[in-house]
Amino acid sequence: MADQTPVVQKELTPAQQDRKKINEQKRVIRNRFGDYLPKGANPVSIYRQWKASIFAANPDKVDDQVMLFVLGQAKAAGIDPTVPKQIYALPFNSKVKDGNGKDTGEWAVKFNIVIGIEGMVTIAENTGQYGGTTRPEYEFEIGSDGQPDRNRPISCTIGVHKIVQGVLVTSEQTVYFNEYTTGKSLWSSKPLTMLKKVAHAHALRAAFSATKGLNIAEELERDDVIDMDSEGRIVKTNSTADIQKAVKGCKTIEELQQYYDGLSYTDKQKAQSFVNDRFTELA
Repeated sequence: MADQTPVVQKELTPAQQDRKKINEQKRVIRNRFGDYLPKGANPVSIYRQWKASIFAANPDKVDDQVMLFVLGQAKAAGIDPTVPKQIYALPFNSKVKDGNGKDTGEWAVKFNIVIGIEGMVTIAENTGQYGGTTRPEYEFEIGSDGQPDRNRPISCTIGVHKIVQGVLVTSEQTVYFNEYTTGKSLWSSKPLTMLKKVAHAHALRAAFSATKGLNIAEELERDDVIDMDSEGRIVKTNSTADIQKAVKGCKTIEELQQYYDGLSYTDKQKAQSFVNDRFTELA
């Protein structure tokens, strides 16, 4: 007769429970990101590095599908996604529309995939044809003393050198300050540096097809204002007028709270008075 003694499950110690949890995390990450994991790397450690680099602007809004897309882009371009500011995802709030294109009254987080100027240079270098750049040339507005005012740039021109069959070819591009400046943060304190980055990105795209379709944060449209704080971290903000309009468009207190919760710290400061007024109207 078979032994009918019940099997007693041993209770795991806290250390064993932690180890089991980590092993499960490793299994999930391997299944989801196996194509991008370096050989022999600790999956949990690499995932944390990706999270810190790709979602640096808002590490609380990590989306694995977006991460997979960025990793695919990075792999195709030969970029290391663990290196900060090479390629990353910037979150922004977008109204959800139904199948007929009408607003549902809900908000969702979406992402702009952007690349740092260092990432674009890496792509160009990987071709073996990148030969550096020319010295940037600036045009300035004329000050009251009749001399160029270096605090009021008009444009920047920069050339990218490309080696074609042993011959050095230069592709020059000119960009204009008033088309890109946000008038805030680094655009205010370091306008020449910011404008040079945009000119460099334009010249790289003109010279190297592998960089076409890629944008750096500094050249995104001002309607989507992407800015940087005093420490050079990417910050996405919206115009005060857009925030006021969005707050007015909220039809319920729940919708208003959802919109406010999704704002960046900077935008919450802008929105506070509008949100208070709208809350009073809806209450």
